[in-house]
Amino acid sequence: MHEFGMPLLSGRNEILIDDTVSRREMFSVIYKMKRNNEFEYFTDIQPTPSVADIIWNAVMEIKYAGLDPDSLDETLFVSPEKARDIKNIIKNYDLLLKAEKMTDYPGLIQMLLESGVSSREVLLLVPNSLKLRFIERKFIDKAFSRLR
Repeated sequence: MHEFGMPLLSGRNEILIDDTVSRREMFSVIYKMKRNNEFEYFTDIQPTPSVADIIWNAVMEIKYAGLDPDSLDETLFVSPEKARDIKNIIKNYDLLLKAEKMTDYPGLIQMLLESGVSSREVLLLVPNSLKLRFIERKFIDKAFSRLR
C-alpha cells in the first residue's frame, strides 16, 4: 500500500505516521477533549497513555472497517453518549492529523480508494491465507479487480 500511496502523500505535503506517533496524537486528542469538558460518556476517565491506547484500538477498528464517523449508528453502542464521544474523538483525531499534515495507515488506504489508483503496471500476488482488514481487501479488490 505504501508504494501506491507515497506519491499521493507527497503531492499533499503529508507524511505517513506509524502507530507510535498515531497513539501519541490520540492521547493528545483525548487529553484536550477531557480538559475542555467535551465528553458525555467518558466524563470520569483520566487521560493516560493506557486509556488513550484502548480508545486508539477502538478507533482504528472503526477506521479499518472503512466506516465514516458520521455514519456510525448510535444504537449499536452501549449508549448514544458513548457513540457521540467516539465520533467526536475520531473527528478531532482526523482534524489534528490534517492540521499537522500527517496521515495514518487507514487514512492512506482511504485516500487510495478515493483516488482510483490503477493497477495497469503492477502485479500483486496475495495469498488467500493472508489476513487483511476490510479496508485493505476493499482497496485490493478495487485496484486489482481486472486481474483476478
